[in-house]
Amino acid sequence: MLYTAVPPKSIEVNGIEVVEREQAVIQCITKNCRPPLMSDLSIGIEKPNTTTKVEKAPDNLYTITTSTTQIFTRTQNQDKVLCCSNIGETRCETKNINVLFPPKNVTVEEIFKHNEENGDTMMTLKFIVTESNPRSSIDLSGLKHVKRMLVDKRNDPESETYGWIFTEIWRFNFTKDDNMREIKCAVKNSGFPDLELSFIRTLNITYFPIVTISENEHKTVYLGEDVDLTCDVDSNPLSTISWHNHTGVIDEIFGAKRIELHLTDVSINHSQTYSCKAHNGIGGIVSRNITLTIIKDPCERPVSEAIKPSTESNVAHVVGLLISCLLCAILIAVIVVLIIRNKQQIEPSNKRKIHEPKIEEIKPLHPTGKDTNMQAGYEYLDMQNRSKESKLYTTLDTEMQAGNESLAGQGTTSEIEMYTNLDTEMQAGYESLAGQGTTTEIEMYTNLEGQMSTELPSEYENSEL
Repeated sequence: MLYTAVPPKSIEVNGIEVVEREQAVIQCITKNCRPPLMSDLSIGIEKPNTTTKVEKAPDNLYTITTSTTQIFTRTQNQDKVLCCSNIGETRCETKNINVLFPPKNVTVEEIFKHNEENGDTMMTLKFIVTESNPRSSIDLSGLKHVKRMLVDKRNDPESETYGWIFTEIWRFNFTKDDNMREIKCAVKNSGFPDLELSFIRTLNITYFPIVTISENEHKTVYLGEDVDLTCDVDSNPLSTISWHNHTGVIDEIFGAKRIELHLTDVSINHSQTYSCKAHNGIGGIVSRNITLTIIKDPCERPVSEAIKPSTESNVAHVVGLLISCLLCAILIAVIVVLIIRNKQQIEPSNKRKIHEPKIEEIKPLHPTGKDTNMQAGYEYLDMQNRSKESKLYTTLDTEMQAGNESLAGQGTTSEIEMYTNLDTEMQAGYESLAGQGTTTEIEMYTNLEGQMSTELPSEYENSEL
C-alpha cells in the first residue's frame, strides 16, 4: 500500500534556555507527518551533530524528534536555533537561544567629591555591575546614619553578549567620623540566588588636625616632681606633631597620632607655657597650650587648684584636707564645751560657801552659871541643830551633783540655763535652811529656857541674863 506524503502539522524547538558552561539538549520536534524523515537542525551558523527519534501516531502518522547536546557560552546568547522539515514541503521554525550567565565583577567609582577642612564631605559614587543575564541589582550596607540620595539607576544592554550592565549612582554626605568607614556593595541576581559577589570600599575622608592635651590648660606641680604631658592628634592624613616652649622646638615627630613630653625633677625654670602644634597640609597649623606652674610649698598652691580636681590624686588630696579641717573643728568644739562645763561646776561651788557661824560666836540666851545641867542642855541643843543643817546641806549637794551629771552632753546654751536655774534653787535652799535653823533654834532655846526656869532654884531667878 502506497501512502501520500503528509507535511508536519507543527514544528517545535525546545530547550532553548540554557546555563552558561552547563550541558544542554536542544530538540526539533515535527508532529503528525509522514514519511518519518529526519529534520534539519542548525544553531547559529553551525550544524551540530544530531540524533533522531521516531514515534508512530494514529492514522499512520509519525512524530520525529531531532536532538543535539552541547555546552554553551555567554557569547552564544541569543543565537538562532533553526529547525526545518522537508516532508511534503519545506517548513521551518526559528527561536533564539537564551544563555543565562552571572555577572563577573562589581566596581565603585568616585565621580564627585567636595571636602571641607573639618571633614564634611559631599561624595557621589557610581556602582557598576558587569553584564549578566538576567539583570542584576545591588544591596548597599554599612551606611547607617549616613545621609544619601539616589541619583540614577539603570540597566544597559551589552552588545557582545546581549547581557545587561547594571548601574546605580548615589550621593552621600559624610563627616570626619566616617573616615575609614566600609561601604559594602553586594550583587543580587534572580537567575543565580547563591551568587556571592560583593565589593567593599573604605572611605578616605581628609580633615585638618584636632589637637587634645591630656591635662587642663593650667597645671601646678611641686618643685622636684616629674611631669608627663601627652598630646593626641586626630587628623587625616597623619600630622607632623611637635612640642614647643618659649625657646623653640623641644621634640617633633612626623606622621604620628601622639607625642609625649617628659619633664623630670622640675625646677622653677620649668614654669612656662608649653605648646603642642600639628599640621598635615589641610588648613593651617593647629596649636594647644598648657601653662605649667612650679611651687615650693604645698601652701602656695592656688585655691582653684585645691578645689578643682583634675586627676584622681587631686581629688584624694582635697578630700583629705576637708576631713582634717572637720576633725580640727570637732576637737576645738569639744575643748570649748569642757572649759565652759568646768567653769560652771566651779561657780556653783563658790556660791555654796555661805558663812557658818562658829560655835564660839553663838551667844547663849541664858548665862552659863554654876548649873552644869543647863550648860549641857545648851550644848546638846546646839549639836542637834548643826546635825540637821549638815544633813540638809548634804541632800542639796547630792541633788546639785545629779543635776550636773544629767546635763552632761547637752548643748552649751542649755547647760548654762539649767546650771543657772539649779544655782538659784540651791541659793534659795540655803536661805530657807538658814531661816529654818534660826527659827527652830529660837523656839528650842525658848522651850529650854522655860523648862529650866521652872527647875532652877530661887537664887537663879533674879540673875541677870
